[in-house]
Amino acid sequence: LRANDLDYLIGHTATPLQQLPGNVTYVAESLGYEGPHVELRQACTGFANALAIAAGLIAQPGARPVAIIGSETGSLFFDPMRADEDNAQLVNLMQMGDGAGAVILGPPAAGCGHIE
Repeated sequence: LRANDLDYLIGHTATPLQQLPGNVTYVAESLGYEGPHVELRQACTGFANALAIAAGLIAQPGARPVAIIGSETGSLFFDPMRADEDNAQLVNLMQMGDGAGAVILGPPAAGCGHIE
């Protein structure tokens, strides 16, 4: 599968590099993707909402695969120099981290299962 075989690129993050352009723009550029893309700025619900959007897109006749890409840089919120004096820093240490992941969803093939 090549990047331009995708119908849509959906990104989600609560920790964007900057306000505009979104992180997904950098992903599209890095992949050489020339199609439509959108970025959701949501924390815990970002993937769920991206999945709902993707499900609607791939349900259409003639749909092509859709990629969902999530990225977070939670370590920005952790200040190790203040961990002893600020208990909130312990939450940042235990729950926040850096990471990225992606999934590609395609229209269901005849006779194959699908998510409802």
